[in-house]
Amino acid sequence: MEYLTPSIWVWSGNRPRLSLKTRSMLNLATLTALNRPHEFQIHLRGAINNGVTRDEVKEIFAGRT
Repeated sequence: MEYLTPSIWVWSGNRPRLSLKTRSMLNLATLTALNRPHEFQIHLRGAINNGVTRDEVKEIFAGRT
């Protein structure tokens, strides 16, 4: 897990063909999967600024079991 988390951020942050919106959605999905609610709150604001809609955020949470 210690290796996985930084690798995800590097991977998603270095994808020049992904829009900021897509990167934000990947970020929120990763934080949800890793159960990091405090970090999620911070990145949610950025995601909204990058164009992620309320419905898209709901879909990210819908995959959580």
